[in-house]
Parts: sequence; C-alpha cells; structure tokens
Amino acid sequence: DMLLTVIPSWYGKAPYHMGDGQHRKASADDWRTFVLVNLVVTMVRLWGGFDKSTRERQLLDNFMHLALATKLAGYRKMSRKIVKLYMENMLAWLQGLLTLFPGVDLASNQHLSLHLPNFLLRLGPTHAWRCFAFERWNFLLQSINTNNHECTFSPGA
Repeated sequence: DMLLTVIPSWYGKAPYHMGDGQHRKASADDWRTFVLVNLVVTMVRLWGGFDKSTRERQLLDNFMHLALATKLAGYRKMSRKIVKLYMENMLAWLQGLLTLFPGVDLASNQHLSLHLPNFLLRLGPTHAWRCFAFERWNFLLQSINTNNHECTFSPGA
C-alpha cells in the first residue's frame, strides 16, 4: 500500500520498511505519516469490510480513534469543538484498549494525554508551544563558549 498511496504534499514520506531496524531511525514526521496516512489506508483496506463484531474491525475502529485524536491534537487552529472531539476520541481509544486487551496497564503518557485538552484550551495549537522549553535550552547551550572543542559535562566543575 505504501508504494501505491499518494501522500499529501505537506507530509513527508515514511521509510518503506518502517520500524525494521535496518534503516535510519524514524523521525516524528515519519511516524506521523506512517500512522495518519499509511496505516489508515492499509488497515481500512484490510479490515474495513469486516463485520463490526469481529476483533479485526474492533481493532480498526479503536485505531481510528487514536489516529483522529492525534490529527486533532496537531491542528494549527484550535477551538472548544476540536478539543472536545480530541477528548472524546482519546477516551474512546483508551477505553477500547482496556476492552480489547484486558489486564493491560495504561502507561503514564496515555494518562497524560487526557490532560492535553487543558493545554490546548489555555495555550492554543501545540505547534506554538510544544518545543518552547527545548528551544530555550538549545539557545542556552549554544551560547556557551567551547572554543569549538568537544567537552564532557562534569557535575563537579
């Protein structure tokens, strides 16, 4: 499917052998394309025709909640309606995980995803603030004069 799928121009192409470990490390953009385009196309083709009561279709429907929540969280414009849709889909995905995989423990990042709506409502779209702290640290680190010598960090220095 990856070879036949036309990727929107604003997405980069995901590596053909995504996640096999023999190719370069996948970037966040690679994962975004792979999840929001390639996996959606492939999973719908493979499982979209299954009856809703089958495990395959339930896995597909649950994955689509995650894909939609991910897409909504990355919107460049934010509104209460978008935040509400994000939360509905994230809750549906998490509830689906617990139903489809009984006994699974949710990870801390899955819990934290339920706090994202507060940030979206207060701070707006994630692209405006998601990297602020890291960019600030990059600036501070780049402003240290090292005379172009590699150095190691010493806690006692």
